[in-house]
Order: sequence, then structure tokens, then C-alpha cells
Amino acid sequence: MMRIRSSSGFALIAVLWTVAALGIIVGGVVSAQRQEVRLITASRQAVEGRAIGQAVTYILAKDILAGNQKLQYTRQYPVAYMGRLVQVEVMALDGLVDINKTPKPLLIQMLMTLGELPPQEAEALAQKWVDQRETARFTGGWHTPAELMGVPTMQYDIFARIAPYLTAHSDMGSGLVDPLFAPSALLKVLSKGNAAIAAEFSDARQKGVIGLDTTRLEQAFIGVGGRKKVRFTANVGFDAESFVSTITDLDMGSTPGQPWRVLQTSWSNQRRVSP
Repeated sequence: MMRIRSSSGFALIAVLWTVAALGIIVGGVVSAQRQEVRLITASRQAVEGRAIGQAVTYILAKDILAGNQKLQYTRQYPVAYMGRLVQVEVMALDGLVDINKTPKPLLIQMLMTLGELPPQEAEALAQKWVDQRETARFTGGWHTPAELMGVPTMQYDIFARIAPYLTAHSDMGSGLVDPLFAPSALLKVLSKGNAAIAAEFSDARQKGVIGLDTTRLEQAFIGVGGRKKVRFTANVGFDAESFVSTITDLDMGSTPGQPWRVLQTSWSNQRRVSP
């Protein structure tokens, strides 16, 4: 009688262990499937978001050219496409720091303000930057900001902080920056680190104030470019938290046989940051 009970107990334990193991296996399969669904969804959204971003960019570019619109400052345009209303930011590349032309004093200020380097280190890196681009000039200059990683002592963390404010295609022959298009962070560079002046100028610009006062900015850093080379940033949202950002730089000057020339494109999946 005891042997029968003992065997039954072992059988019950074996069954329970088998059920538990099956539960773990099923749980793992379900988890893997859910992960695969998330990856497939993210990939689909990336492709769709990029396609929509490019489409609304070209629609808007065509409208701007057809209406002979002149860019006065960075603006947001709503563009309807495939049942969506996509906001597209349009800015002249003159509002960015040109890696091929910007003078050394402005590079130093940017490396201090945005790159977070001490003055001496900023000056040393700016000098290597200038030396390296002079060498690159013999082969046509730099074509993308990423080429700055070839500058000696340029660390990736420094590059990552300044990269959003760089271009290789501004219309500004002098390499100065047009404050009417400069991002808010770059306005702090143009004000030599004075956040209050930068914020005041940015606020006035956002309100569309006519005849903005630029006298409080560093005059040696600012200028007015041709405003024909333009950056379109289209953010295509899919839910409350994620969106695909497509950036397209176009030369909208006179190009024989075509409405514009594509200078550079990029895209990325983004997450919205809660205030």
C-alpha cells in the first residue's frame, strides 16, 4: 500500500514538473512572438514614415518653388498627405555651422558652448579642424559632418553634441551663421554663451517679429546667406510616443533640367520626450 502511494506521489510530481516546463516553453514562445511582432511593426513604421516624410517634403518644396516663396526665418508648414497632416520644419542651411568654411573663432565658441570643452581644449581642437579641412580642400572638401571624426582628438561624445548644428552645404560664403535660421542652441553660441539673449531672440523670432534686433549677438559670427539651400524636417507620428523623423537637404537654386538637387538625406526612429 505504501509503495502504491509513493509511486502516485512521484507521478504527480513528474506531471507537475512537466506542466511547469511546458508553461515556461509556451511563455517563451509567446514572448518571442510578441517581440517579433514589435520588430515587424517598427520596421513597417520606419519604411512608411520615411516614404511619407519624403513625399511631404517634395510636395512642400514644389509648392514653395511654384509660389516663389522667400524664406524669412525657420517655419513650420502643415502638409496633408494620405489622410495625415504632417508638420514640416523648413530652414535655410545658412542657419548652421558650415564645416568647410566657418572661421576658427566661431568654431572655438561652438566647441565651448555646445561641445562643453574648456577654452584651451576648444582652441586646440578648432585649430586641428581648420588644418584638416585645408588638407581636404585639395580633394573637394568635406561632404558630410561625419568626416569630422577624422580630425585628431575629435571624440565621438563631442561630435554628437555639435552634429545637429553642422552642415557641409550652406550658401554663406564666409561660413558665418544667419541667426534668423539658427536653432535655439546655436543662438546661444552666437550670443557667446548668453542664454538670456539667445532665449529672447528665439522667442521674438518664433512670434514673427519684423526687423529682429541682432545687435546683441556677436557681430563677427553672423551674416546673411543666399537661403537657397534648405533643410526640410518631416516628423511622421504613429502613436503618442514614437515618430519617424526624415531630414532632407535640398539645393533649390537654379539647376538645369530639375527643380532641385538633393544634397543629403537621413532618417531616424524617435521617441517623444515628456516635458
